[in-house]
Amino acid sequence: YTRLLMESKSRRNAFEDTIRLDSEGNWYQGDFPLIHERTCQLFYKHIARNAEGKYYLQGEERPVYIKVEDTPYWITKVERTIAGYLITLTDESIELLDLNFLWIGKKNALYCGVKRGKFPAKFMRVPYYEITKDLQQRGKKYFLIFRGKSHPIQTSPPKYLNPGGSKSRGKAKSKKRI
Repeated sequence: YTRLLMESKSRRNAFEDTIRLDSEGNWYQGDFPLIHERTCQLFYKHIARNAEGKYYLQGEERPVYIKVEDTPYWITKVERTIAGYLITLTDESIELLDLNFLWIGKKNALYCGVKRGKFPAKFMRVPYYEITKDLQQRGKKYFLIFRGKSHPIQTSPPKYLNPGGSKSRGKAKSKKRI
């Protein structure tokens, strides 16, 4: 009986202590917000994804699985340059936005592929408004215009970012990344 009680308590505590990233980019452990900036940065810098599409924090003896409600990374800043758009992510890394892998998701949120196309990222409000200055609508489709060239914005994420076909955000098919 004691062993069963302990196993039950252990499972319950494991569930209550689940680390999650909510749909607004806030970290939680169970129901408690994680507000220590350095802890959040450490988490962002150690996010990984397994073949089944589950997110975890790497660096421990075994993976620490996390629940990601929307996307593991957020774009916090956009800077238009001669080469393209430099984006700053929540892990403080900076990379060049891949203009071929943009899509519109729930509530007209703008997403893109980051970390060499391995992860989805969502634009926070200010960067979203900054980049939409260069958007054009033609009929029902949207395009990002950069240096005179139109880059279509898809209505669903690339399939490689959506393992198992879960939660498709639209009907349009994305190009396969090479």
